[in-house]
Parts: sequence; C-alpha cells; structure tokens
Amino acid sequence: MSYFDRIVPHYGINDTLVQLVAMTCLYLAIKVHCSKKISVQSMVSLSRGSFRDDQVLKMERIVLQGLNWYLTPATPHLFLEIFFETTQDNEAMNEIKDSASYLLELAVCDNFFITKKASSISRAAILAAMDIVARPLEVNVLLENLLVDDDRCVVEKCYTRLLQIYNMIVKQDADCVPQEVIAEREVSPTSVFSVA
Repeated sequence: MSYFDRIVPHYGINDTLVQLVAMTCLYLAIKVHCSKKISVQSMVSLSRGSFRDDQVLKMERIVLQGLNWYLTPATPHLFLEIFFETTQDNEAMNEIKDSASYLLELAVCDNFFITKKASSISRAAILAAMDIVARPLEVNVLLENLLVDDDRCVVEKCYTRLLQIYNMIVKQDADCVPQEVIAEREVSPTSVFSVA
C-alpha cells in the first residue's frame, strides 16, 4: 500500500475518507500491477454501499495528482532487469543475473540499504555476483562500465555490504551441515536416494 502511505500525510483525512482512500489506492494498485482488471463497481461493492462510483473515480484523480502520477517506484530489481535486457543472453550472464537477483533479495533484509539509490544497489549486486560466479573475460569488460557514475563510493559500500551478507549466509549454511556428513560425501549426490 505504498500509494496509501505516500498520500495520507499530505491530506488531513478523517475516518470516513481513510476507507475511501485505501480502497482507491488498492484499485489503482490492481490497475497498475495486475493483469486481471476489476471494475469500479467491484470496488464500490467491497465498500458495502459506503461509496459511489463517482466518489471512487474522483478520489482516484486526487490520489494520482497527490502522487504526481509516480505509481511505480524504481527498484533494484527493475534496474537489474533493464540492465540485462541490453546484454547478450548466455549462460554466464544468466548465472550472474540469478546471483545478483539473490543478492537483491538479501539486501531487502538489511536496513543499511534503505537510504541508498536503487540503481546503486543493483550495480553493487551485479558486481558482487560477478565475484561469486566464475566470469568470462568479455563479461568483465562489459560490466566494468557499471561503476562509471558519480556514486562510485556508494556502489562500493553496497558491494562490500552485499558480499558480507552473502558470506555470512554461506557460512551459516555450511554450519548447518554436520562435518561428518561433509567428510563422508566425496561426490555431490545425484538424487535424494543417493543421500540416504
């Protein structure tokens, strides 16, 4: 309910309007982010007759104006998708993309990244993913341009933090497996049956 959280502080809203604003924000979110659309009448029926179609539509215009039409904020995942749309689709790039996406999921859990720009976090995730997976030389050249920006220092701090989080997770995963199991296994199992 990002729309709701961003619009309420700008207006003195009483209890009756809170429901209308919340319903309108939900309606907008469905229109923007879902493939299946719902009608205004469906939203009105959810209000159990508290509001009319015209009220929801009028509030929709108010919310859109209050948000200056900024409905989809840039996220690190969005920058990641845009970046990889411009690269060649090959195994190495896909592996880096998957690792960077995983690192971005880890970043969500750390308040360190709250004040950082989405583009900086995404760049740092790609650079950290390059260090985690074996990368071919041509990938290095392509991705070196990621740090060509005014926020190089911020990207480097994000990069360092992402690697710290990743290494902490890898260490925890290793600590969860008893050492005697690791010592017994010479080869990675090919199925569940080979583990037992």
